[in-house]
Amino acid sequence: MSEIEASEDNTIEFDFTNTKLKEAIIHYYEKGTGEKFGNDPHKIKEDEHIYGEIGKEYDTTKNISIELEGGYTLELNKENNYIIPDNAKGYFEDESIDIYYYYEKINNKLTDISARKQWQMPEEEANNYRATLKLVSIVNGNIIPAVDNNGDEITRIIQGNGSAVFKDIKQYEDGQKVEYKVQEVKIEKLESINNETQEEIWVEVPLNQFKVMYGIEE
Repeated sequence: MSEIEASEDNTIEFDFTNTKLKEAIIHYYEKGTGEKFGNDPHKIKEDEHIYGEIGKEYDTTKNISIELEGGYTLELNKENNYIIPDNAKGYFEDESIDIYYYYEKINNKLTDISARKQWQMPEEEANNYRATLKLVSIVNGNIIPAVDNNGDEITRIIQGNGSAVFKDIKQYEDGQKVEYKVQEVKIEKLESINNETQEEIWVEVPLNQFKVMYGIEE
């Protein structure tokens, strides 16, 4: 319990050194910032402090905000589920507990992009051709390869008449005008199939040999 002492001038002083209340601090950081990432944190909102006795249960998920001011939303994993820290729920301990929620910009955030390809030939013949497509981004008028979150260029292969989905596209800073287009990289024709191994032999053909149409949806 807290100890209360009176000084000579009758001023009451409180000594909290023996208090049973312990602290948990909730941090709201921008994704990719903070000690975990080796840099200074960018706080999306001020830290929140909660208190309780040792062993008492706490739950920070009940009042967590999915979206915060400034165009931020709680970080998602690859399955599009919100990422909740492992210690979002727990019990107060003797030492202070730090709980980190990470948020990312929702401006310019894309859903997956789907590209559809239609060959100008009969369906059965079209299945003998495949096209490698590359997604490019037009950022403030400059055409650059679109990359995923690992920095790798994003390409997909469509065989015959079909579609492909571009996922995990790296996002751009707020305020940048961004458009996306699909470019042909190469077209290949199925030349033969090895009867023993069933290995397919594909041969590259000129890009301008066929009129190829594709559509893109966001």
